[in-house]
This record gives sequence, structure tokens and C-alpha cells, in this order.
Amino acid sequence: MCEEKNQNPSAPQLTSRDLQLYRVYRVRLEQYLHLLLLYLKVKQDGVVPENVMGHGKSEFASTLQVATLGWLASLVDKHPSALNVFDLWSRFFPARRSEIEAVRAAIQPHLETLEKFRDEVAFHANKSFERQSRTYALVCSPEVSNATDKFFGLCLTLIREEDSIAALKEEMAK
Repeated sequence: MCEEKNQNPSAPQLTSRDLQLYRVYRVRLEQYLHLLLLYLKVKQDGVVPENVMGHGKSEFASTLQVATLGWLASLVDKHPSALNVFDLWSRFFPARRSEIEAVRAAIQPHLETLEKFRDEVAFHANKSFERQSRTYALVCSPEVSNATDKFFGLCLTLIREEDSIAALKEEMAK
């Protein structure tokens, strides 16, 4: 009797740990995308809730931008206890490895800036307003924006391909 072969030899060989990590990543990704889409919508349309502070679209957009960039930093963090989405993506989408590595290379020069922004502005907040302002200015540079735009584009591409991975589709249906 012949041994049953994988129906798709190019399909990634995934462990249950890989699948669990992907579920964790996917929740974080959805949060990142929700924040980003809200930021873009507020920035474009300027519709904000009535508020006692009298804040308008620029203040709300700034808050959403801070949260979005903080979330992004957590997705690309290289710390051993962090998720590091690039390694995860490479396991799940081996056919896209060159695109994944290109986006990793685009983010890499700005990783320290993104992490510093997350730590000093987005989530932990440094007590020096001047330091926060300098860090905010760094993360708003055209180079960082270009890299984060590439990250966003790759996220969308890979989301569209998730259903092509049978084990992942099964895991996400749980």
C-alpha cells in the first residue's frame, strides 16, 4: 500500500504551534488594521465624535496614528518573546519569501525608531515632552512612512492568501 502524500507539495509544513501563533498574530493584525483604517478615515473625512475637549480631526487622527504605529512596532519586534511577524509570514507563505524579506529590509533600518516610538510615545510614554516630540518627528519621516506603507500592502496581500492554506483555514475556523 502506498503512503498517503501531501496533496500540495508546495504547501508549507506547519506545526500546531505555528498555527496558534498565527491566530495570535491575526488578532493583533486585525487591531492594527482597524486602527489604521480609522486613522485614514478620520484624516480624510474629519468626522469625529462630539467631545468635551473640542478636539477635531487632527487631534483624533494623531491619537489613532500613535496607536497604529505602536501596534505595528509590536508586530515587527525582534525580541525573542515577541511575535516577529516576518518569521511567521515566511513559514506560512514561502512562495512570498522574497516579498516578505523586501518589506523586512524596508522596516529594518527603522525598527529602532519604531520600538522607541512604541516605548516612549505610544504605550509607555516617556516623561519628557521634548523627547516624545523628537521621537514622534522621527517616526513621521517620509522614509518610515514609506516602509510602513510597504508593510501595510504586504499585510493585505497575505490576508487575501490565507484561505489557500488548508491547515490555517481550519485553525481560523475554530
